[in-house]
Amino acid sequence: MKRRSPKGRTAVLIVGSEMTRQVRLIGNSSLPATMCLDRNYDESIAIITDLRSRTRSPIQGRLLHPTGRRGGRIRWIRNYRDFTPLKSISAGAALMLAAEYDRVRRLSGAPPTTIDIDRWDPDVKATLAGLGFFKLLGLKVDAQPSDRGLLIEPMVSGSDVDMTPVNSAIAAVFQKGRGDLGLRVQLASAVTDAVENVRGHAYPREWFNPMTSVPLWWFTGAVDQSTGLVTLAIYDQGISIPKALPLKWDINLLMQRFRDLFTLNFDASDPTYDGQAIDMAMQLAASSTGLPYRGKGLPKILEIIRSCPSGKLRVVSRSGECIYGANGTKVVRTHQVPLLGTYLELEALPSAHRGQS
Repeated sequence: MKRRSPKGRTAVLIVGSEMTRQVRLIGNSSLPATMCLDRNYDESIAIITDLRSRTRSPIQGRLLHPTGRRGGRIRWIRNYRDFTPLKSISAGAALMLAAEYDRVRRLSGAPPTTIDIDRWDPDVKATLAGLGFFKLLGLKVDAQPSDRGLLIEPMVSGSDVDMTPVNSAIAAVFQKGRGDLGLRVQLASAVTDAVENVRGHAYPREWFNPMTSVPLWWFTGAVDQSTGLVTLAIYDQGISIPKALPLKWDINLLMQRFRDLFTLNFDASDPTYDGQAIDMAMQLAASSTGLPYRGKGLPKILEIIRSCPSGKLRVVSRSGECIYGANGTKVVRTHQVPLLGTYLELEALPSAHRGQS
């Protein structure tokens, strides 16, 4: 009996710099309408986690040749992401998405497949183009943000603490957002601390397989043209803050502090109270113990944020999320879907925009 080709809608496929060709899509791998931790946390994180989970085993030829064909029929494809439903993406979500694509590119030697770019939302396309997403794919896509769109700097990544590209990106963001020099210098110093701690503690050698891991940090900065709000974002694919705590502090200290703060039992392997674990890490880093920690720069960032008219520091790691507001507010959450790494997001409204938002 002759085997039938899989059914599915057709699309235009681009792989790297190859010519476009029509393919038939198998399954549903669409992005949500919104990728933003403020407006759609669960779906946004689920997309990032799914991208990682699909490529946790050593990446082989299936990404280099993602399509199949039976006889002379149209090719079909399962390895794809459909960006056409995506209508809004934040700077942080764009950074995490691009970092996951960068990981696949580095491990496989080839960029993931891309479909129907001509049908993508113009502002989404402009944000990703500004970030350098299409360069990761080996594509030349020219897209400009609208007058009220997000102005985003090209993504920077590394494994060391050469902060020259990061400092240049921060300077460019503040120039576009007309922020004051003093705040820019303070934030650059705090981001340097954060990157140093990623380099030192996010990727313990004994935890990672070089065939499936890319021990880097990724950074971008952006300014919202409509509000003047500056966003600086750092992402790593490391072991997470809750998991790293016992590697940096005595377990008895951690258990006692966790009980004192939350009347809960601390277990680094259990994500149930990851939000509280992150908050404890913040308090330990800000204490007078003098002990090193991957979050060393976070209290400094928070102090800077609280000197601004408005802003916040968001820390997401594994299943936990903590948001510290410039006005002293604090939100501690633990989610069902984990982020396989740590994401730091700093939002600040420079003094030049006081009273304008």
